[in-house]
Amino acid sequence: MKLKTQRDVSYWQQFLEHLNVQNPILSEHLTEWQNASLSDYADFLWHRFGVSGFCKSRLISSGFIQVFSERCDRRFGHSHDVAMQLSRSPVVLTALHTAPLFHPIALHTVIAACSGRNPPKVVPVLSTDWVPMDNLFNPRGFLLPGREALQSVHLFSKRTKKNIVSSVPSFSIEDVERAKVSAIRLVREGKLSATQFHGFESVVEGYYCDFNVLSEHGYSAQCSLINARMCEAVFPDQKFVFLNVSEIAVDLLVGQLEDQGSIMFRLLFDETIRERVLSGLDGVPGCWNRNKGQGSLLFWQIDNQKMKAFTACDGTVLSNSQCAIEWSPEALIAALKDGAIIPGMTLVFTMLMFSMGVVCVGGMRQIAYSKKMRDVVSAAFKTTSSHDSDLIADHPVEMFMAGMHAVLSDAGLPETITDLLMADKAFDRSRFKGWSIQDAVLAASQDILSLS
Repeated sequence: MKLKTQRDVSYWQQFLEHLNVQNPILSEHLTEWQNASLSDYADFLWHRFGVSGFCKSRLISSGFIQVFSERCDRRFGHSHDVAMQLSRSPVVLTALHTAPLFHPIALHTVIAACSGRNPPKVVPVLSTDWVPMDNLFNPRGFLLPGREALQSVHLFSKRTKKNIVSSVPSFSIEDVERAKVSAIRLVREGKLSATQFHGFESVVEGYYCDFNVLSEHGYSAQCSLINARMCEAVFPDQKFVFLNVSEIAVDLLVGQLEDQGSIMFRLLFDETIRERVLSGLDGVPGCWNRNKGQGSLLFWQIDNQKMKAFTACDGTVLSNSQCAIEWSPEALIAALKDGAIIPGMTLVFTMLMFSMGVVCVGGMRQIAYSKKMRDVVSAAFKTTSSHDSDLIADHPVEMFMAGMHAVLSDAGLPETITDLLMADKAFDRSRFKGWSIQDAVLAASQDILSLS
């Protein structure tokens, strides 16, 4: 939609006023960028934070580049390109949960990131697979555009709903065939048209039944390969690498815990810093709330493929009603390596941003809690190191990519991955021309307000 009339402008202002009540940080950011095109914004994100740009005080960690590119090489085979991209620009898309790109928010995050006039040669994506299978992006299977609403078709049974995605085994060709049968049932019920089914069938046969995908170990890895190949089919002039948090975060954190001078070691084992972080982030969405019993303190316990919250961290043990882990570097390292615990997203993003120097580009919620995390962690380190505190305070976190609708169909609906893959010709980048931040945001305004 184009905001040409006074009525349209008023609608934008009303939207910002509503958003300001729920998410003032995002509202302020969108106000700052309200007159920009989506292409200008994407170019800013990819090129503003390089070695010649804003983040002159801290370069991205060479250890992060090494771990990230090595994992990419195993799956995609172009580690050099990934390392060069991260060296030039420390930006990684971090908004997505591990799932196929069928949800509009997930797909349009990637499309918006590619909307610039000078898009990156490699698009690095770090997806979160430390979440249950019943999350918004429906990793249990497919979200198909039906006659009236998105329709769910599952690859995995109901028994996996609360399982952590990283623990789910690979799907098989038999699982895919069962999903096809479920989709046919939706056609018979009138919920899915024959055309929509054939589009689904084509995507499944082209990407899910691929030998390399079926050979991957674990569902998270399969999702990564499927998503990268689908994106490269839409944008053949770019490369895409999708990794999962579970593939790098433990190794990175163990390295930090073995270095007493690291940011993460001091955050966890300097009592003053730790207590300031625990209290400062208490009640922050995306972190934990001790009074309401929400979230988990710093780490999660993994028990029978499910995440269980830790409710106490007193400097001697990390505990809940079922287990207690000694609060020492050696004990935490052993538990991390054994898979008994995983770092919570607060620790993961703190490590990526403030220790590794990664610019994490997320969505409507991440921009809010990342800013709060930066404020709290910077203030906590002020007590022991002004230098580290200033570096943390200087790290850019005000970015927003997940939540906009980057391109619409002729019917005014967000394009789906099936539509793009079934198109007669390659994606036309001229579709981004004239599409503003206001257009992209207002096209998704209901999602943004409901999920903020």
